[in-house]
This record gives sequence, C-alpha cells and structure tokens, in this order.
Amino acid sequence: MLIVASRAALRIGMLFLLGLPAFAQVDTATITGTIVDPSGAAVVGARIVATSQTTGLEHRSSSGEAGVYVLTALPIGSYDLGVSGAGFQTIRRR
Repeated sequence: MLIVASRAALRIGMLFLLGLPAFAQVDTATITGTIVDPSGAAVVGARIVATSQTTGLEHRSSSGEAGVYVLTALPIGSYDLGVSGAGFQTIRRR
C-alpha cells in the first residue's frame, strides 16, 4: 500500500512540475527609464543613446509622451548612457 501511495505522490509531483512554465536564460537586456525636467514634467522626444563599453556599438531610443524610453535587445554588458533634448544640456552617465 505504501508503494502505491508513493507512486501516486510521485506522479502528482511530476504533473505539477511539468505544468510549471520553463524560464530560458536570455543573452540580452533592457534599459528603461523616464526623462523629466527639473520641475518633474515629462520630456517628450528626448534622444537616448546607449553605447557599449566593450564594442562601441550604439543603441538608440527616444522618450514618448510620458517621458518613458525603452532600449531592448541589448547584448549583456556595460553601457554609457547619453540623453539629449532640445533646450536641455546633454547628460552622459557611465
């Protein structure tokens, strides 16, 4: 009886594990943020450039209506980030 119960528990456990989603490792990253002016208002159309410190490749985006930007599918690594916009000083961060 104990063997039958153990097998049943094993089958239920296996069904549970098979039902869990599998998370694959990815080799890309995403950088996201919000660009605001000193008063806290969103800056629309700011230009964002992420430059790989390893390869020098640039990835570009711009901020939307809420000041939000997203840089996707970036190879894993370290980046310098530059932000510029009309009427604003360009900012660069490592």
